[in-house]
Amino acid sequence: MPTQTPHPVLRQPAKDARNTYGDVLRYITGGLWIDNEHWLHTADGSDGTAQVIVKPIPEATTQPIIHPISFIAHSQSGPRKTPWLALWKYFARRDITGESHVILEGVDAQPSEGRRGAAIVQTMPFNRRGDCNAKANSWFKNSKRVGAISVETQDRGGGSLNTTPWSLAQFEALVGLCTCLCVVYGMSCIEPTRWDDGGIGHHSRFKEWSIYVGKTCPGPARIRQMPELRRRVAENLAAFMEATNWTCGQGGVR
Repeated sequence: MPTQTPHPVLRQPAKDARNTYGDVLRYITGGLWIDNEHWLHTADGSDGTAQVIVKPIPEATTQPIIHPISFIAHSQSGPRKTPWLALWKYFARRDITGESHVILEGVDAQPSEGRRGAAIVQTMPFNRRGDCNAKANSWFKNSKRVGAISVETQDRGGGSLNTTPWSLAQFEALVGLCTCLCVVYGMSCIEPTRWDDGGIGHHSRFKEWSIYVGKTCPGPARIRQMPELRRRVAENLAAFMEATNWTCGQGGVR
C-alpha cells in the first residue's frame, strides 16, 4: 500500500541542491510522483494533474515482479460509459484473469474542471505484472523480467471509439503519468518499433499485444492523439533533465 516515502530515484538531489528529483517531477507534472512501493501519488490541492485513487485488487500482491519498459493505452470499449468502480470490481473477480495497472476516468470532464476532472485509479503497483497485453504482460530482456504498464481509459461505449478522443483532463493525466514512469523506470518516450521494444504505444499497435484479432483499441480518435502524447512527455523530460542530473533512459532495461 502507498507510503509517503518517494521512490529512491526521486530522493536524489537536483542541480539546485535545495530540491530533489521528486520536487522537480511534481512541479512538471502538476503534482504526480511515485513512492518506494510503486504507487502513484498527487500533491494536495486543486492544481494537480488528476485525482489519484489507490485501490489494489487481489493480484496486486501475487503477480510476478517486473521492471516496466513500455506503456500501452487502452479504451474500455464496454456497451456504455463505465464508472471506474464497476471496472475495478470486474478486475477483482476471481474468475477474471485480466487486469490493468490503471483505470483513467474523466471522458466527460469539462475544461472548467481543470486537470482535476480526471481520476487516475491505480489497481496494481507499477512493478507487478498486469495481464491486459498478451505477450507484453511480461517477458525476459537481458535476463530481467520486464513488462508493460497498461491503462484502461474511460469512453462512452465501444460504439464511440471512432469519434471520441481523450478529454483534455484525461490527456493531461496521461502526460503526467507517462512522465513519471519514464523518470522512475527509465522508460523511453518514443513509439515502440517492435512489440518487445520500450516506449509509449497503443493496444492495437502490435498483434502480440492482444489475444483478439482485428482489435482497434483505443480507437482511431485516440490513436491520433498518441504522437502528441509522446511529444508532450518528451518536452517534460527535457525540462526534467535541465533541472536535474538525470539522463534519458537512466535506470531502464535495454
